[in-house]
Amino acid sequence: MNKMKDISEPAHRWIEENAKARDKPLITMLELIRSKIINKIKDRYLAISKTPGPLCVKIKRILDVHIDECVGYTYIWNGRNRFQVKAHAEQYSV
Repeated sequence: MNKMKDISEPAHRWIEENAKARDKPLITMLELIRSKIINKIKDRYLAISKTPGPLCVKIKRILDVHIDECVGYTYIWNGRNRFQVKAHAEQYSV
């Protein structure tokens, strides 16, 4: 069990919290773990399906921070495959 702890602390903690599966035979323990994982996936799917728009709330928050940081940037397209990006006193060619 210590190797499991070294590999994945969250997985080890989850198994410790759900210790009722550890007293069962191996196949029964694996079936209990599988059913808990399926329920966890279902709960996350339901939570994601309730989010407004195509992005989940956490990713939308991160994206909004980056959008706020980019307010001072302007770009000029060279007509082919390059852009010149100006940010305050700096310039970049991308």
